[in-house]
This record gives sequence, C-alpha cells and structure tokens, in this order.
Amino acid sequence: NKVVVAHRGSQDAQDWKENAMYTLGIKKGKGWNTSKEIQKKAEHKYAGAHLTTTGHSKGALHAQEFGQKGDIVTVNKPVNVGDAMHKKVGENQTDIKSRRDPVSFLRHFQKGKKAKVQTSHSWNPLKNHSVDYTMRDIK
Repeated sequence: NKVVVAHRGSQDAQDWKENAMYTLGIKKGKGWNTSKEIQKKAEHKYAGAHLTTTGHSKGALHAQEFGQKGDIVTVNKPVNVGDAMHKKVGENQTDIKSRRDPVSFLRHFQKGKKAKVQTSHSWNPLKNHSVDYTMRDIK
C-alpha cells in the first residue's frame, strides 16, 4: 500500500531551457507537462495507497508542484524569488538541501516547514548539488 513517484532532474537542453524560464517565474514546458501527467496517472492508478512523491533538483520542484496527495520529499529543490516570497511549504513536505547548494539557496526564505540542511564540507557547487553528497549523512 505504499507507492513512490519519482521525478527526475535535468537531463537535456529542453530541461535547461525550462530551468532558465523558471528563474523568471515561468512554470511551463514539455517537462512540466510530462511530470504533471505522470503524477496524475499514478494518483489515479494507485488511489487509496499511501503516495510519496520525490525528486532531485528540477524533479524536486515538480514533486512539490504536482504531488498533492500524500508526502513529498525533495532534494536540493530550486527556488526562484517568487516562490521564496509567496510559496509556503506544507507540513506534508520534507525538503533536504546541502548548505552550500547554489540551486536551493533561496529555500531558506520560504515560509512553512523548514528544510533539513546538510553540512557542506566542500565549496564545489556541483558536488554540493549532487544527490549523493547531500544525502550522505541521512540514515
């Protein structure tokens, strides 16, 4: 009775274009549509099961946007200025981020449930944004 829906992070030029649009507050594109449809199908197919929606980076943002049923777990979720000021993080959402991750830097300013912040032992922004580095101390 437990189902996990995982949304992937950026992989190709289309994803990076959508990432740039998100920094300007625009939430649309092929990746957004695909994630929304996958989430909708999973919620329909597994109605009644406990659903956890998760993702890293862009996938984390999609998990937050479309995972309306059950729990949400994000890793290094990007946050733009508009979301930092206006989007409240619900009690059903757990955000995990690396302290020096440049992508999730503005997460600190979001209202609602506080993020779980992992200590950074590196100044390398790519390392700080990686799932493996951020999740290394999670038991």
